Amino acid sequence: MEEAAFLALVERCYDTAFDAAGWADLLQDMAIAFDCVGGNIVQLGAGEPLVAYSPSIAHAASAYATEWVGRDPWFAYMQRHRLGAGFYVDTDYIAPEVRARDPFYQDFRRSLGMSSTLSLILHPYEGMQLGLGASRLRHSEFVSQQERERFAALGRHLGRAATLSFRLNAAETLNQSLLDQLGRFDCAVAIVSKGGKLLRSNSLLHSLEADGLAIRRGRLALGQPALQARLERYISQALLSPTQAPPVEVLALPRPGSALPLLLRAVFLGAQVADRRLGASEPAVVLLVLRPDMPGYPPLDQVLVALGLTRGQARFALAVGAGHSLKEAAELFKVSDETARSMLKQVYARLGINRQSQLARLIARVAPFEA
Repeated sequence: MEEAAFLALVERCYDTAFDAAGWADLLQDMAIAFDCVGGNIVQLGAGEPLVAYSPSIAHAASAYATEWVGRDPWFAYMQRHRLGAGFYVDTDYIAPEVRARDPFYQDFRRSLGMSSTLSLILHPYEGMQLGLGASRLRHSEFVSQQERERFAALGRHLGRAATLSFRLNAAETLNQSLLDQLGRFDCAVAIVSKGGKLLRSNSLLHSLEADGLAIRRGRLALGQPALQARLERYISQALLSPTQAPPVEVLALPRPGSALPLLLRAVFLGAQVADRRLGASEPAVVLLVLRPDMPGYPPLDQVLVALGLTRGQARFALAVGAGHSLKEAAELFKVSDETARSMLKQVYARLGINRQSQLARLIARVAPFEA
């Protein structure tokens, strides 16, 4: 095979990853290039198997699956010896005298004009095994070393493309299922990776821009740099490990013009789960976001009242604890800066704290909600 033809087949492998309808034609052209009757690719592992045949052997696929697979000496040999990843030719392992009298070779393969079988076994990632097979024409039983190397090289590209195709198809199917699931949440949901990159969300998340949480260039964004840093730090801490909870279990973020904050709860999503559910190759975090009008929003002011604050002090404490500056809190409650400072001192005294960070941690402890 000329180099240009080989490279053209390689390029088509990756094009076909995005167009599943092209697998049959690609396998047919691959078979022709290697003097084969036809080719097939099979994926075995998690999920439904991905199976594709070239048109020239599609008519024999059903017969093989129903009548001959249990009588195939080469298939039995591969299973018995547990052949691992690599390139194999059946005539290297099945003796000529066995093939000369075996019904599978003489009745099934011979009737289809087939001779030797080229087999490539790939393990693209844990839990997935790909098998690429092609059956040579009867006059081309011998397979040269160069042909073996070329077939193995092309097969590796085809295997990568098949893996990508499988993941894209699985992600598309699971994505719809996942979106359906997120749509049933009665709070806003964002699935994010490192740096706040948004992977998935439900429609409620997009309604939070007036509450200070927006989506900018595919990332969660807050209006103030200090708040953005708090959010990104919270996400980074949540990504550390499923067993290492963030120091702040629930993050309270201030809402413009309101004493009641947004409440965020992070749930770790490991790399394997993120890969299976999202097609992402890195861990992610599910952020559940509650606004005061959403079901499940805890009665924070009532909890703070139970801790000894008046209702007015409780609402003021929520505003400051969520991240409003003292000046913003003064404007929100329509009091002077001096009165605001006095109110904050009273809150600190009643709760036995003396810093805004302590107030934020206290609100996080009284505000958890179920994931």
